[in-house]
Amino acid sequence: MKTKSTPHFLAIIVHPTRTFIEIFKEQSGLKHIVPLLLLGSIGQVCYRFWDIKNETYLFSSFLTSSFLALLVGWIGFVIFSWILHYSCKFLGGSASLDKSITIVAWSLVPSIAGLLFFLLYITVVDVSFLNSIGDLGLTTVKTIIVTIRSVLGLTSLFILIGGISSAYKLTFFKSFLALIFPILLFLTLTFFLTLI
Repeated sequence: MKTKSTPHFLAIIVHPTRTFIEIFKEQSGLKHIVPLLLLGSIGQVCYRFWDIKNETYLFSSFLTSSFLALLVGWIGFVIFSWILHYSCKFLGGSASLDKSITIVAWSLVPSIAGLLFFLLYITVVDVSFLNSIGDLGLTTVKTIIVTIRSVLGLTSLFILIGGISSAYKLTFFKSFLALIFPILLFLTLTFFLTLI
């Protein structure tokens, strides 16, 4: 259980179910929904830029994508929350849509951690370094980035399942099943959007 010294941002990673119970009971974590959705949107786009070797292009691309993510990304997360809500209800869960939005927003905490890591990365790693390490070095850097992103993604999944089970009163398995439809739908839409 979260103690007074452990903020929800840390507790959600270790004990998502218990932390969501506290967030819903206290309603203290609800005030963070909009910043979480906005920062999480930016966090989702930052991984596209880890290997750009032109500093001007890196910053302009990152800023443009971040601006677009602020405008559009949060809408995608709200739509995802809506689909997740009805998926949970279909499996016998009972909670309100605002709880689904809260769950999705808090599941973006790892994406925000990834954004902080990316900002540190582009601050520390000089473009000349990327140009000098060669293909093997770039492959190593890519492996590290993919590993970090995978761990953060699994953490987000863990948080989503914990939130669904605490809000909708579903088992771990049903919570996982409730995620399959919205995730598959979003992956399909993302695939088709990249073709445009």
